[in-house]
Amino acid sequence: MLPSAERAHGGGYKSPHGPCPLHHGSAPTPTMSDRLDFAPRIARGSRSQAMPSRSELDAAAARSTFSEKEVMRGLNERLAGFIEKVRRLEDHNQLLEREIEELRGRAKPAACLEEEYGPELERLRRLVREIAQQKHQLEVEHRSLEDELSSARRQSARETQRRSEAEGCIAVLKKDISDAYRAKLHLDRKAQSLVDEIRLLNARHEAEVSETWDQIQNAQEPRDRAREFGHPGVTAALRDIRTQLGGHAASDVRLTAGEAFRSQFARLTEATEAKREALKASQLEIQEHRRRLQAKSVELDCAKGTREALEKQLHDEEDRHKEELIHYQNTIKELENELINCKFDMSGYLREYQDLINVKMALDVEILSYRFVLGCPRCLTPTSPCPTSTTSPPFTASPASAGRETRADGQSPNTSLWKRSSQRPPGKSRCPSLRTRDQRGRRLGKMSRTVPKARRGAVRKRVVIKTVETTRETRCLVVSRVK
Repeated sequence: MLPSAERAHGGGYKSPHGPCPLHHGSAPTPTMSDRLDFAPRIARGSRSQAMPSRSELDAAAARSTFSEKEVMRGLNERLAGFIEKVRRLEDHNQLLEREIEELRGRAKPAACLEEEYGPELERLRRLVREIAQQKHQLEVEHRSLEDELSSARRQSARETQRRSEAEGCIAVLKKDISDAYRAKLHLDRKAQSLVDEIRLLNARHEAEVSETWDQIQNAQEPRDRAREFGHPGVTAALRDIRTQLGGHAASDVRLTAGEAFRSQFARLTEATEAKREALKASQLEIQEHRRRLQAKSVELDCAKGTREALEKQLHDEEDRHKEELIHYQNTIKELENELINCKFDMSGYLREYQDLINVKMALDVEILSYRFVLGCPRCLTPTSPCPTSTTSPPFTASPASAGRETRADGQSPNTSLWKRSSQRPPGKSRCPSLRTRDQRGRRLGKMSRTVPKARRGAVRKRVVIKTVETTRETRCLVVSRVK
């Protein structure tokens, strides 16, 4: 940011070659950089054409001077714009600072704010509590309305079921009424046929009676003539005989006709009663069959509903079992993949462990061999070279055999060396090459961590260990690495 004094006086941009005025009337003097910049342009122009004349050089210099003036004028205008912008920003900054100071002056402490806004906050808290109570009441009313709605729905379902049952009963009754009406029509037709038959029988009976009366009258006429021309006694006797015969014939005719009519009427009455009883029995049987049919229909509907429910439940169970089967199959696949990954990881860990065990054994053997070579009197005190034993065959160190390597007296070489190093005379320090088990373990752990993983898994080293005997019947370990 430029000082305000320079902005007030309209100072221009200070270049390394002198100040640049803001007014555009005076032309700047050419500097050394202009001359140096002009020379390469002349040199580049001379490559493409021959050496120009003096007038051409003056014209080129005038053009370059004019272009430089234009550039400087543009730079001065831009600089004036930047200065004006900086002035506006400073004024705005001062205004903001004054506003900040005013806000800081108007700021009140917490006690004043508590006194000023405490009642309003208390009122708002009371309003919040009232709203919470109203909300609780509305929730209770909503639950009660939901309970009423559920009870109304259950009542509507029961009413719908009752209505359906009543409609079913009405349909059955309508069917029974139609059957009874058909039976009534059938019985009416039968009764009409019986009445017609009775009328026909009455007509026949009347015809027979009239015919009999005609025969009787025809038989009485010759007797009357004989009575007129015969003897009075004979006539009287014949009259008596005729009267007797007429009375007997009339009574016989009446008796036979009445008995026939009564017998026929009795037969018809018995047949009617039998038919009526058979009709009642048929109606009762029909009603019983209808009741059974209705019960069977209801049972069939119940069985259909049960079947549909069981089929739906079966489909749901099948879908659920399919989903569970797919889920279990996916779980089995995931577990198999995890098992394979664990096997790969375990094999890698076993290889790393084998490599670390081999490195540890190699380091232990190297330490023992270095001790033997250096001839530390406090660690190993051999009196003669360690001849190689031909009776002890070499073996390959492995994680299983590394921990089982013991001496003839049941002690491992490391343990015997540790005991010999720990049994030192009083007043003498321990050999610096020996370390405790914890220190050696920590050192080997650090070494195993510092060994790269690629190196640990690349080459497996087999360590061939040979036991040798010394004059003190101690056993040293001579190491030879076989890659």
